[in-house]
Amino acid sequence: MRRSILLAATLVTAMAEGVVVQDAQGRISFCNDAACTLLGLSREQLLGLVSMDARWQAVKENGEPLPGDEHPAMLTLATGQPLDRVVMGICHPDGERIWLTVNARPLLVPGDDQPHGVVTTFADITSAKNAQLSSQLAEAVVNSTSQPIVVTDAGGFIVQANPAFCLLAGYPQEEIIGRPVGSVMHSGQQNP
Repeated sequence: MRRSILLAATLVTAMAEGVVVQDAQGRISFCNDAACTLLGLSREQLLGLVSMDARWQAVKENGEPLPGDEHPAMLTLATGQPLDRVVMGICHPDGERIWLTVNARPLLVPGDDQPHGVVTTFADITSAKNAQLSSQLAEAVVNSTSQPIVVTDAGGFIVQANPAFCLLAGYPQEEIIGRPVGSVMHSGQQNP
């Protein structure tokens, strides 16, 4: 039994994902090294913290504030239901916003309906989230310009066209995606 406990502790410590255990009141009672690294806080700083702590400055995926009682761990504590792949942003101590994907599982004693704690795992998805935000911004700029823009693959087939290009070509976007750019521009459908 002792060997199994040591193995489990070693596995959790070795994980690249952050692992945090919170008690029934939401206080952090355990964290692995990855949690400390990802959150930018020492073990001593993390132990005893709660989701309500203002230093998190948590936001939802859409950028709206995420109150502490709506953090995945707190929702799981309140409902007893697991949560998977919740995306949230927090303020790292260096002032940078980092994005996490979070999973929360209730800790239940057999026969109890209410969790006595919650275990939360999380991974840093900041690079992917920033790439997504950059892509969304670029798409918004391309779609809002009055200049026609068309993107083709290596074979000359249209993979993206902005509204200005569609107006020039005389076709709705859904009719030109996947077509050769030459067939669209030499179809006689163009607006003068």
